[in-house]
Amino acid sequence: MTGPSVRTFPHRKNTDGTWESICSDCLRTIARVKDKTDLDVIERIHDCAQFERSGIRVGLFGELTRPHG
Repeated sequence: MTGPSVRTFPHRKNTDGTWESICSDCLRTIARVKDKTDLDVIERIHDCAQFERSGIRVGLFGELTRPHG
């Protein structure tokens, strides 16, 4: 029997100095922030299913955005 998978959030540093966090389960970039320490909170509250349904994205500098439409 296998246990529950452990979700990880690899980080990527961009050429402009910002950081991105990628969810290992849904494979989406869930945040792009100036300060890497801001990723901790965003990763703790990330819910793949809710993220998909809501259309909310955490954009550059941590602000929440919704798609236009």
